[in-house]
Amino acid sequence: MQGHGPLIGIIANPVSARDIRRVVAHAGNMQITERANIILRL
Repeated sequence: MQGHGPLIGIIANPVSARDIRRVVAHAGNMQITERANIILRL
């Protein structure tokens, strides 16, 4: 695997608003689907 960067994994719980607030600044009261979409975009 020469030339490739390291692989990383992200484990997130979209039901937990606190986890998402650490990723997104100034997060408000979001629905679960909105939280899941943020994780999918990462």
